Amino acid sequence: MGDVRNVAVVNGNSTLINEGETIFSLLDRLFPLTSGIAVAINAEVLPRSEWNDFIVHNGDVIEILAPTSGG
Repeated sequence: MGDVRNVAVVNGNSTLINEGETIFSLLDRLFPLTSGIAVAINAEVLPRSEWNDFIVHNGDVIEILAPTSGG
């Protein structure tokens, strides 16, 4: 068998994920400054307390949401 590639969609972009990668490790790799952000997996908000334990799976749709200021 060939190399199996796991892909998740992160903010609309296909992103290769490592086998067993957690949301925390994915964020550390892609968005090292995580202060004040929120994460949704497949349209459900994932509490920050679960980031170290939640394993990203092939096909997951992940949205990284940062606060914005408005006027």
